[in-house]
Amino acid sequence: AHVRSTAALRVCRRLGLPWSLFAPLLAVPAPLRDPAYDLVAATRYRLFGRTDECQVPSPEVRERFAERALTQ
Repeated sequence: AHVRSTAALRVCRRLGLPWSLFAPLLAVPAPLRDPAYDLVAATRYRLFGRTDECQVPSPEVRERFAERALTQ
């Protein structure tokens, strides 16, 4: 299992552009990366907003998720 910045960067690596551009940061030692991860985690609702409900994806979006899961 991976935690904190390592987990997030490993997910980014599989998301494709532009997120995969963050993957080389895995070369930076975790003790240096994790404080940045903690800062984003502490302020994520101010940065990205907060909702009380999950969005229901459109059929096109839902299809992309299934397609990605089958190809990787």
